[in-house]
Amino acid sequence: MKKVFIVNPMSGQGKALEIIKYIESKCKENHENYEIIYTSFKYEASSIAKKYNNCIIYAVGGDGTINEVVNGMAYSNSLLHVIPAGSGNDFYKTISKCKEGIMDIDLGKVNDKYFINSASIGIDSEISNNASLMKKLNIPKSQIYNASIIYTFLKYKPYLLNVENKEMLYSLLTITNGKYYGGGFKITPDADLSDGYLNLCSLDNVKKIELISFLLNVIKGEHYGKKHVHNSKIKNIKVTSNVEILCGIDGECIRSNEFNFKVCPNAIRYYNHDDYDIKRLIVSK
Repeated sequence: MKKVFIVNPMSGQGKALEIIKYIESKCKENHENYEIIYTSFKYEASSIAKKYNNCIIYAVGGDGTINEVVNGMAYSNSLLHVIPAGSGNDFYKTISKCKEGIMDIDLGKVNDKYFINSASIGIDSEISNNASLMKKLNIPKSQIYNASIIYTFLKYKPYLLNVENKEMLYSLLTITNGKYYGGGFKITPDADLSDGYLNLCSLDNVKKIELISFLLNVIKGEHYGKKHVHNSKIKNIKVTSNVEILCGIDGECIRSNEFNFKVCPNAIRYYNHDDYDIKRLIVSK
């Protein structure tokens, strides 16, 4: 099969360019049928992915790049492979622990947009959104999410949400397909990419000191069963608000006053082979 590499050259402050240079040398060495395409504007990766059939499409970038590629190739006859070159790489943290082989995996969908890893409403979506602001400042890459957490805490207020006709204040409400989000927080440790379900984790409106305790537990995936924390497996759910609110989707953000979430079983075929020893390569970066 032809290999198509869709590369976000801005990912990881140049890390994507370093990785693809190495991969190209390997493709030439092995006389492979391949093509490398660099994106130059937002959402271009989706339109590129739509043009190819019966290929292995490699998303080279962060979670936002992967999301764009997925939205262009859902239910296609091409295979997806992720080469992590972003700052968070949360989906890769889940898929890298799966067995090698070709896998049928689920996607989530919120309104008209697919997501492969997570969608969130509340303080976590605000942190994700504010991380984009932090990237524009002179902050070390490893501290971007920590800086965003502090910034968000200073101004955060809970959301009044109507979830399946029950209205209450939430600190956060997260719908996931993978286990991790926010740069390594293990929000849904029981997530399975191929079980035909999405994972819901919500936190009631709590004091900021309790919120800090919650986030510390989430780092290790030890928040299930704690007071004010609720988790379940779902196939679909409707969330509305009286005002327009933010929903973070695979590191990107959309705004609306109504979000309809649903699982899309077996929507992507994933090529889970480390042909170029990427695990070794990214560890060395």
